[in-house]
Amino acid sequence: MQIEVNGKSQYYSEALTLDELLSQHHLNKSMVVIELNQTVPDKGQYGQIRIAEGDSLEIVKFMGGG
Repeated sequence: MQIEVNGKSQYYSEALTLDELLSQHHLNKSMVVIELNQTVPDKGQYGQIRIAEGDSLEIVKFMGGG
């Protein structure tokens, strides 16, 4: 399956949920926001939302500083 993540094509051997994708990238869902096909899904649904062939995702990470 081919999807676009932050403007780059990525390939996965199987369909993933948003939670599984974050886990593979070692990202904590409390520290990111995902835009899936120009829509921001509820974080409580990340485990149920499956990424499909051709989907486009933007993953924005929160950073601390000051």
